[in-house]
Amino acid sequence: MLGMAAHATISAYDGTLEEWQTVENAVSRHPEVIGAAPYIQKEGMLISGQQVNGSLIRGVVPDEEKEVSKVAESMVSGTLTSLQPGEFGIILGSDLARILGVLRGDKVTLVSPSANVSPAGMLPRLKRFTVVGIFRVGMYEFDSALGLIHMSDAQRLFRMDEGVTGVRLKVDNLFRAPYISRELAGDLNGVYQVRDWTQYHSNFFRAFQTE
Repeated sequence: MLGMAAHATISAYDGTLEEWQTVENAVSRHPEVIGAAPYIQKEGMLISGQQVNGSLIRGVVPDEEKEVSKVAESMVSGTLTSLQPGEFGIILGSDLARILGVLRGDKVTLVSPSANVSPAGMLPRLKRFTVVGIFRVGMYEFDSALGLIHMSDAQRLFRMDEGVTGVRLKVDNLFRAPYISRELAGDLNGVYQVRDWTQYHSNFFRAFQTE
């Protein structure tokens, strides 16, 4: 689970972090932060033929994503670097690819929650993506619902300009993540939402504490 979920995230309260480079540079100076990467996270619908599946779409920068997750080590087809800006490639979890009935090289359609305004009214935004890779991390939550695309493609698709959802962090001691993330929040000049893995996965963490 922690190979894919961030140890901590820093985001803006309004949903779009504009000054993410400044935040990333600032948090990377903390001695206990060993990785930081921007990301965009949205929900969408993936369609292939008659198959439709609700999915979590994460926009990433491949070279930086390697610093905060193990997805590059979990590829069963293709590579993380197959995601190239402007080419609208997508990497799917193995169970999600099976549900949609697709392999590497096939096409899927992503229905974005962002809408286009036309004379006919509000229309959903549709974009065709090419499957350029498949990963398997061994946790159904990710393998069955997560799709990765390049961050620049996500910015265009979700109309975020140069903004992102936030910055994902990896720390050297995951049990210190709650303390480190709050130290970082206090050091940053601005109002940010800071969450760590014990909040994202509180049920698991409480069970772990009980054990």
